Amino acid sequence: MRLAWFVLIIAFILSCALLITFTLIVWRYVNYATVEPNGSVLINRAPELDVAQEWVLLRSKGRARFQRAEGQEALNAGDEVLISSTAGYGQVATIQLFDQTNLDLWAGADVSLDQMQVSRWNNNEQTIVLRQHGGYVRYDLLNTNQPYQNKSFIVLLGEAAVELEAGGSYSIEVMTPQRRVLFSDPSAPEPVISDVAVRSGLAYVHGKDGRIVSLLEGSRVTIDPTGGPGLAVPARWELIKDGNFDEHDEQAYNNTTIPPSIQPALLRADTWQVYGAPLNPDASGFFKLFPTCWPLDVNTNCDPKERRNIAGFVRSGSQTSFTTGIRQELGSDQKGVDVSEYRSLTFSAWVRVLDQSLPLAGEQGTQCPLMVRFRAKRNNLVDPEHERVLCIYTAKPDQTEQLVTWPDVVQYIPVEHYKWHRLTIELRDPEWFPDYYCLTDIEIYANGHDYDSRVADISLIGSQYPPAN
Repeated sequence: MRLAWFVLIIAFILSCALLITFTLIVWRYVNYATVEPNGSVLINRAPELDVAQEWVLLRSKGRARFQRAEGQEALNAGDEVLISSTAGYGQVATIQLFDQTNLDLWAGADVSLDQMQVSRWNNNEQTIVLRQHGGYVRYDLLNTNQPYQNKSFIVLLGEAAVELEAGGSYSIEVMTPQRRVLFSDPSAPEPVISDVAVRSGLAYVHGKDGRIVSLLEGSRVTIDPTGGPGLAVPARWELIKDGNFDEHDEQAYNNTTIPPSIQPALLRADTWQVYGAPLNPDASGFFKLFPTCWPLDVNTNCDPKERRNIAGFVRSGSQTSFTTGIRQELGSDQKGVDVSEYRSLTFSAWVRVLDQSLPLAGEQGTQCPLMVRFRAKRNNLVDPEHERVLCIYTAKPDQTEQLVTWPDVVQYIPVEHYKWHRLTIELRDPEWFPDYYCLTDIEIYANGHDYDSRVADISLIGSQYPPAN
């Protein structure tokens, strides 16, 4: 009798346990089961490009090779989209996810859709995880009426991760470091440098070391190759290298006038290239550096350690017109910088004219003691270059000559002789490059008979916000 009761009790306990286990399994399945939504679409936004070229490439999950995307393609979790680095400037394609999130891709962008999941039986979870391998991508996350209570949108960047909140607009650029980085772990992701910016919304950058950096609207942060985020700074990009002429000495700058084929081992500057006619003992133009106190002080009455370099263009000899200048080819590959995302492009510099033998801008209207030339392309790689030029000159109070001008190309700015002048130009203004996609290079030079001019603190700031009024 006792044995029978014991068996009944054990059977009852086991049946209860099985019922509870089954209930838990069903509950867990109902609450945590997920499904991969489909219907993601790749939309080609560049119909003017040659369709015979493989500008937009798609690699489906499980495939080893990329194939050309034809206009619109269905995307699923595990797929990867690659934009050719030669696809031109501006937005090339858009990935539209199931929740109406848009990813706008520029040339060189490489994005894989690692995970896209939503809860199968309820409205608990929505999870999207992408990995950006390279290039520039803009993420616009709509705060739509999707019913899910917990939404997660994560972008993996090498050893780091960025969490983006819904309803915001973000931009991420992934670049390979200019210097080779080696890791002891062969399975570690390829080292990259990432630049994360927030136009609107809120982002959290998770470093490999566990540190989290919060990014508010109008801020950005750079992530180093080890996955470590830096400090949050305003979302502004300096497009000119070595604007203070402190990365090289004077000799290294001037060595750029000697071709590498003649002296291959010569130390040369890799930022500014000096140019002009061959040096002549009788009449030559020179590029020189002048250590000067800062803020600018003509008396140089400060500690030598506090001085900063300013660049000078000097020529005398009363000969015919002669140009001395410096040139910088913009962009990491020196083939131009894509400025299609910048609604503001502000160029600034300190300028000074010490000597000017010709009156005003000369009889040709282009013989100025200090000139700045910008070159740009409007839309595509094959577009012709257009240029706009600044002429900085002095005028004497009793000047009677008429200023000869080239109004369609050259803008003239008079400055007071011998005094420093703060020059600021908004290149998005209508007379400059309001809708151009690429800036290729900048030249700063002196052009005329005899001159002695200076330039310092050169800057070209790109911003995704319009210029302040």
